[in-house]
Amino acid sequence: MTIKGLNKRIINAAEHLFLKEDAESAFSEICIAIDALASRIYYRKGRKSYMLFIKDRMDIITLIAFRGVCIRNLYVAVKPFDDGTGKIISADKIDENGVSLYSFEQIVYYLIRCKQIHTAEIADCLIDTGINGNGIKLDNGIFSFSFYNFAFGLLIALISEIEMTDVFHNTVFEKRAINGIQLSHLFGKKQKAIEILTNEVNNKRVI
Repeated sequence: MTIKGLNKRIINAAEHLFLKEDAESAFSEICIAIDALASRIYYRKGRKSYMLFIKDRMDIITLIAFRGVCIRNLYVAVKPFDDGTGKIISADKIDENGVSLYSFEQIVYYLIRCKQIHTAEIADCLIDTGINGNGIKLDNGIFSFSFYNFAFGLLIALISEIEMTDVFHNTVFEKRAINGIQLSHLFGKKQKAIEILTNEVNNKRVI
């Protein structure tokens, strides 16, 4: 994907999320953008670079997705799932009771990214708690969280890795803020984004 194509995906994702409050449509654009950006950062394409992108940015993603809670290593006991061809994916961990624990990056890759690309859906073991949803919940293999907040976290993780260019001027990035900081000021500023989020007091949502 060209830089122009990557930028277009990011703008489309922001418009779906902030203007239409449509997290699932935003996920479609975000997932493709992560594929492209991760291959540039890690110099390889595919699942490993995608999952590494998520793992290395869990602080930004979870601080937004889970309203001020930073989780750098998250493992979830969702129901076993396959890779889309029928092959069951091995969990990253097995607990003392023999329960399979999938890493959050596995969940993002297989249950959101792959499902979105191949079926235009999100796995049914993931439940959206809505735009005002707060925190996370796991109940009998069903993982619940706010898709809106999670998509927002992924979007900030993306823009904090790329430079602000003219293409982003007069877009939604100049009309939305987080904790009083305009989103356009977070392009290419990963450390600044982390500092803003970790210094948050009131856990404000998008202004």
